[in-house]
Amino acid sequence: MKRIYLLIILVLITIPFFGQKTYEEKLNNLRSQKVAFITQRIELTPDEAEVFWPIYNELSQKKYALNKRRKEITFELKNNWDNYTDQEKESLADEFVGLKLKDANLDIEYHEKFKKVLSVEQVLRLYQSEIAFKNYLLNKIRHQNTKGGQQRPPHKRFE
Repeated sequence: MKRIYLLIILVLITIPFFGQKTYEEKLNNLRSQKVAFITQRIELTPDEAEVFWPIYNELSQKKYALNKRRKEITFELKNNWDNYTDQEKESLADEFVGLKLKDANLDIEYHEKFKKVLSVEQVLRLYQSEIAFKNYLLNKIRHQNTKGGQQRPPHKRFE
């Protein structure tokens, strides 16, 4: 009888996981939504899209690497603050700011690349649509967090 109860409990615990998408599936779905959102907003023709998206994806990969390193620095400092010397902290702070500078330089570099394949109006709509997509995602998250009338407490990342 105990085995039956144990089996039932295990089945009930694992059922919710079957319907959930993996992280990769969710990420790919999100990327697809972003591509569709931006393509529609900047009114890309198929020929323009063929040239534009490889450039945009290249920029996204480079920015992802920079953001990943900034998060690593933040995590390292948060978890090992007392283990770092002042000189090491200064070095990490300098690297953090340097990554922000590299990010800004990427914006400048790819702005020029975008102007070669898109009209100035499309480039401006690209920037607007990136902001609009982020706002769309934030609103979606906020809506999910307030389902049932209860708001979830904010994530305490840096405490």
